[in-house]
Amino acid sequence: MPDSLNSHEARVLGVLIEKAFTTPDQYPLTLNALTNGCNQKSNRSPKVDYGEAEVSVALDGLRFKHIAGALTGGRAERWRHTALEHFDISERALAVLGELLLRGAQPQGELRTRASRMQPIGSLEELAETLRELQQAGFVQRIGPAPGSRAERWQQLLSEEDGQAAAATEKPRPSPSTRAPRIPDLEARVTHLEQQLALLARQLGVDLGATPSPPQEENCPPRLERADPIKDAFCPARRKEGEAVVWDAPHSDKANLLNSSRKPLAAASAFPPLLGAESHPQAIRHVRPASPRPGTVPVPTLKAPG
Repeated sequence: MPDSLNSHEARVLGVLIEKAFTTPDQYPLTLNALTNGCNQKSNRSPKVDYGEAEVSVALDGLRFKHIAGALTGGRAERWRHTALEHFDISERALAVLGELLLRGAQPQGELRTRASRMQPIGSLEELAETLRELQQAGFVQRIGPAPGSRAERWQQLLSEEDGQAAAATEKPRPSPSTRAPRIPDLEARVTHLEQQLALLARQLGVDLGATPSPPQEENCPPRLERADPIKDAFCPARRKEGEAVVWDAPHSDKANLLNSSRKPLAAASAFPPLLGAESHPQAIRHVRPASPRPGTVPVPTLKAPG
């Protein structure tokens, strides 16, 4: 069973592992450099603000567990980790473990990208092999996806406090009691609704299988038995293509003709055939070409007899 670390010790160990790989010229680290590495804003989760006293206490805990040690003899005491020998794992596995100590639980894609800063990891297959090595040694475990994600994550087991924080952010899985109803239940509900709809239709006298009547012509009133000059003049559906509607009668005659359209129909023979009396006997519509041909004599405008 690996040694259990608190959150301060896990962060300090992660920084020692990272700096040993990425900045070997400045490694081992002084207390000041190690404090700055713990409080670094990039590649850290969660972000912390440790003081040198807190980092010093964490270093003492790591030294007591034989995971870190101090080098003396210079102007300042420097610290290094002994995790490679203490845990007996490969350098690639140590880089992955250090990344999990610094940023917490992560999916494989992000873990490979970030751990490649310390040790080359060519593919996800190589990362999966490294994670199996760490899992067999008891350093990592697979956990569920974070909220809003479907990718499973990997979590380090050295720090119990970090493990509890990762478990708190794990996406909850629905219990059997909160899952959606099964298909047989839905079919029963649909059948019940259909029966209620049929009963309501019988009570209202509505035929659910009847074909709806076709809609009326858009923007045009339905045809009447009696011709209506105003509707004939302004409804495009009532007028044939190429016809022009002309009102030639005086205002008083026009009013008389309009009023007469509300009386019983007159004989169709009272109107000349040119006026289209066979279809609209009381219309005062005169048919003429929309544009006269050049070189022809204009035809006099015809008026309704009266």
